Amino acid sequence: LGAPPGGQFLVRDTGAKSVSTVQAATVFMEDHAAAFGATSASTRFQVGPVRQHGGSDFVRLNQYYEDLPVFGGQAVVQLADATAVQNVLSDIMRDTRALDDGSLSLTPTLSGGEALVAAINALATESPVHLARDYSGSGTPELVVLRPSIFGLPGATLLTWKLEVVASAQEMEHYVVLVDAHSGTIALQYS
Repeated sequence: LGAPPGGQFLVRDTGAKSVSTVQAATVFMEDHAAAFGATSASTRFQVGPVRQHGGSDFVRLNQYYEDLPVFGGQAVVQLADATAVQNVLSDIMRDTRALDDGSLSLTPTLSGGEALVAAINALATESPVHLARDYSGSGTPELVVLRPSIFGLPGATLLTWKLEVVASAQEMEHYVVLVDAHSGTIALQYS
């Protein structure tokens, strides 16, 4: 959503004496979430990094469903000041029906440890040089919602464990693997 050159979208006056661009971006997204397709009452946005460039502030808002991050779900709000939104870029989860109606449980069937084993076994099966013993987890497994359409991919919304996996200390291959928290299948991986 972009304002025409020289134009802007006004942010609702909250009555506060002083409003930062972060607060203004948050208020704007709360007020206009439905225009971006975020219609579920369980969807919210949490402030991420803020950057400044060319006289504008760029406020990243990460999407959450209830208390779970939506992997890759975010909006970037460009503001000239705390009252003027110039542009909003968003890649967010819009279809939340499976979560809203409970057909997708937000309680994982697999533990983070079980998901790590599934990720390691899948990576070892694909690798022409590594065995499962060559891989290990790095960091703490994180439960996230994956909506493949955010990345232009087909598929249903999934509850996943986001894992970081490394292979052999000498080569330091690093993978991010999202494992379906109910079935144990690999939903997404990249290095």
